[in-house]
Amino acid sequence: MNIVKRFSLLLIVSLFAVLLVACGSEDSKDKSSNKSAGGDKIVIRTSHVTQEGSVIDKTHKKFKEVLEELSDGKVEVQVYPAGQLGSTDDDTVEGMRAGTFEVGSAPTLVLSNTVPQFAIFDFPYLFRNNDEVKAFVESDVYQNEVVKPYEEKTGLKVLGNYGIGWMQVLNAKRAIKDPAFEKYRQEFCVM
Repeated sequence: MNIVKRFSLLLIVSLFAVLLVACGSEDSKDKSSNKSAGGDKIVIRTSHVTQEGSVIDKTHKKFKEVLEELSDGKVEVQVYPAGQLGSTDDDTVEGMRAGTFEVGSAPTLVLSNTVPQFAIFDFPYLFRNNDEVKAFVESDVYQNEVVKPYEEKTGLKVLGNYGIGWMQVLNAKRAIKDPAFEKYRQEFCVM
């Protein structure tokens, strides 16, 4: 594989996931289960709990497209959306640990149950912008104090991170009809 393809693969993997985690424990699965009947194609199953067409689903499908292209057909990626292989984010993590599938997305809220440091992404106003988040994710502190402990405790490998929006707006009284808010609602993913 040439350097451009390797870099492209690294780039797409690093952009992939609220936290995309791949099964790293060989004890939990039969290595031959990922081979197709011909034995020369590797099958990677990805799972997430969001509906088809969501940002997370589109990310899994882009991962499939890029990985299959970069592998020259030696890898087949099967995407299982909408909780087909587990109905909750906790099921996603456990499914990877059990070897039911190899790749999945899980929010930091779920990952912080194992390593509380992952909750750093859930603190409001800690990061001022995407550049600060990117700098933190690329830092030795993040790798050594957040990722490494998670990988050691779970046997899973963190492949990368992605965000699906900065803003969460909750209001139990009435709809927000401020034109300034509408501008932000259009720019960000509002949950």
